[in-house]
Amino acid sequence: MIVTLLFLLPQSRIKNFLLKIAGVNIRSSATVRPILVIGTKDIVIGENASIGALCMVRDLESFHIGAYCFIGKLNYFSSYREVARNVTGGWFRMSDHSKVLSRHYFDCSGGVSIGRMSSVAGHESKFLTHSTDLKRNVVTAYPITIGDYCFVGAYSVLLGGAELPSKSILAAGSLMTRAKNQNLPAGLWTGRPARFLKPYDGAWFTRSAMHSNVAVSNEIKKPHGSYHA
Repeated sequence: MIVTLLFLLPQSRIKNFLLKIAGVNIRSSATVRPILVIGTKDIVIGENASIGALCMVRDLESFHIGAYCFIGKLNYFSSYREVARNVTGGWFRMSDHSKVLSRHYFDCSGGVSIGRMSSVAGHESKFLTHSTDLKRNVVTAYPITIGDYCFVGAYSVLLGGAELPSKSILAAGSLMTRAKNQNLPAGLWTGRPARFLKPYDGAWFTRSAMHSNVAVSNEIKKPHGSYHA
């Protein structure tokens, strides 16, 4: 209850100090706007990480945010606790310099991992790790894994067991299902269900900063290889 109340406070170094006293592993340089945290045990918020207002983190075994990560506002992180315990799930992990923009939903029952320098872009993507196995009549969960330097477009849906290889794009509106093998090719994935379309490269996949530069007017040309919407 104390941790829940502290997370609702406005951002300040005093807030971070009080969270540390309450047992939260948070760096003093982190920025955490008022968010609702309920029933979540192991919380780590790294150096210069930022979490936007009105996010909810509910019933997770662990919530680990790496250094220089960015989470926008109105994101929802939760788990089906009974299922999560059976599959050692209930966790959410973001590696350093990764970002999640606004209004996304993460069912972390089976666990969700987002790799370094990766981006869950746009709005309203859904990560759904648990479901009902109709043949066995049981509820189960599988982790979702996003590799390093990956880009997940807006309104995408990822189901339990989905894996997006490092340096890959999941085009906006795609549905990614459980991976069928371990040697998935890197590049552009698109469709419902998502299929590998072609290799893809660009400066975004070798950048050293989390955020992209804004194009100036004389650089704006006919869109080419844009997967943000």
